[in-house]
Amino acid sequence: MGITWIDPFETDLTRRATELVRVKFEDKRYGDQEYLYHLFAVLQLVIPRTPHQDDEIRAAAILHDIIEDTDVTREDLERDFGPRVARIVWGVTDGEGKTRRERHQAVYQKLQADDDALLVKLCDRYANVSHCWKTQSPLLFMYHREYPEFRKELRKADPLPMHRHLWDGLDKLMGWRDR
Repeated sequence: MGITWIDPFETDLTRRATELVRVKFEDKRYGDQEYLYHLFAVLQLVIPRTPHQDDEIRAAAILHDIIEDTDVTREDLERDFGPRVARIVWGVTDGEGKTRRERHQAVYQKLQADDDALLVKLCDRYANVSHCWKTQSPLLFMYHREYPEFRKELRKADPLPMHRHLWDGLDKLMGWRDR
């Protein structure tokens, strides 16, 4: 039995995004859950932080890992979902590099210039860290180790309201105190 997702704000765009991830992530797991669990967790965090009619950022939330983890390209997304969705998903997609740190440095540069992509990335990180706490995943140590650089690179002195609550929540989850 698969995950059933009912979005009261579902649109053609989010429906098509959901159909695509169902196919592309069919065999991928997120711990002991279907991978859709993670994609929809990110969407659930995005929904209250975006205007009711912003189906593009919601579609991008559903699709946020698709370039990084499948054969779908930015060009495919631009053709099928439009330039804004493609830009946001590309913005959260790790860059080139041999190490995780190098790949993250490339994505940090993209995120610094795109508030929509930053919102999706913050929701993604919050969902991952929250899941690690719930499941006692050892990945929590990796996120904790990365957090100072993640925060330094991406948190603005005066974050946008849609970002502020996520930063506060991440700070709490990570045990961060301003230094």
